[in-house]
Amino acid sequence: MRWGQLHLHTRQSDGDITPEMVRRAGLQFVAATDHDTLAGADRLRSLSDNGIEVIRGIELTVRVGDKRLHVVAIDPNPDAAFAGVIETLQTQRIRRMERIVSVVEAHGIDLSRLPRGDRPWPTKREITEAALSFSKNAIRLAELSIDSHRTFGRYFYHGGPADFRVDGVPAEAALPHVRGPLILAHPARSLKLPADVSIIAHLKNRFGLMGIEVVTRKHRPADVVSCARIARDLGLLPVFANDVHGPSHLHGNRTPGCQLARLRRTRPGK
Repeated sequence: MRWGQLHLHTRQSDGDITPEMVRRAGLQFVAATDHDTLAGADRLRSLSDNGIEVIRGIELTVRVGDKRLHVVAIDPNPDAAFAGVIETLQTQRIRRMERIVSVVEAHGIDLSRLPRGDRPWPTKREITEAALSFSKNAIRLAELSIDSHRTFGRYFYHGGPADFRVDGVPAEAALPHVRGPLILAHPARSLKLPADVSIIAHLKNRFGLMGIEVVTRKHRPADVVSCARIARDLGLLPVFANDVHGPSHLHGNRTPGCQLARLRRTRPGK
């Protein structure tokens, strides 16, 4: 049995996964599904030299009504219009991080140590670390009762003044252009289940959704049970995936190769 990860993030978005991390984890395949970009697979391409299959993918931010969802596309074959979708989403992500940085700095926190490296935009974690690691910020952080990553997040991000989200694009403006297997990522984090099951049914009937993540680090045990029941009732593939961002995530909830094979057998047009 082959094992891999079908939902994984590199430094092309908000993850840190490198080829060496994947090699050490002993995986046979990985899908680079960075947020709103297809460029992540290029970061892992050297794994092919070690016999590890690298699959191009993307995690799209889409809207259905007032719900903002993440849909993972595996090995897509996008049409020409898809480039415009990605450009819109990347612009939203860059603007979001600019707004977050602006708000944090407006609170008197120096972010001059924020890395300007190989990411297309900084992450919230990098902003937090840049603020906390600079001794110049100690007095101001103390005034705001911030002394850790947790308290920084509580103050700024979780309902705080820098809690900005990526708007996403309407599902009908993005998903028809993907032309590849679609999986709804961590549905219990985006939807109220089982009340919102009609949204999942809509994604299947309108856009050919093939699976939903059932077993993932983002789901509690009760969520796993609920999502497994929904997958059964709607005839969707119950996917194992761990939304990998760091090396410790590579070892949990691995995807069996049979799930990847089933997605490929039933991809649109086949």
